[in-house]
Amino acid sequence: MKMSTKGRYGLRAVIDLALQGGEHYVSLAEIADRQDLSLDYLELVFSALRKGGIVKSAAGLKGGYLLNMEPAQLTLYRLLTVLEGDLSVTGGSCTDTLYQRFLKEQVWDPMDGILQALLQSITIQDMMDDYGRKQKIMGASL
Repeated sequence: MKMSTKGRYGLRAVIDLALQGGEHYVSLAEIADRQDLSLDYLELVFSALRKGGIVKSAAGLKGGYLLNMEPAQLTLYRLLTVLEGDLSVTGGSCTDTLYQRFLKEQVWDPMDGILQALLQSITIQDMMDDYGRKQKIMGASL
């Protein structure tokens, strides 16, 4: 499985959004500027995030986006499945032969299970906390 630009940019943008404190709406232009991402592409990403219930939006001068849930409730699995769809390493591999079924059961399904468990065990809050620790050590900004 290879993560698309949509998934990679979406993860960066959602962590950025969460790090802003969640008390006021954040414009995509602000996120795009901080993360050096294409504003046009972020609009597509956030459209998918809004439809998936990850963020909420408000129009107007003080509008923008907020997370639609607490960062501790949003797992990387939920976020990435909204953006990427199926996260299977094989994308539903063919199982027409005994050999293909054998590989699916012995290799691909266990890999999928490990990936899913990992992504379900990490929340956006975990990412924020880890970034904050690294930021203190390195003295770097967002």
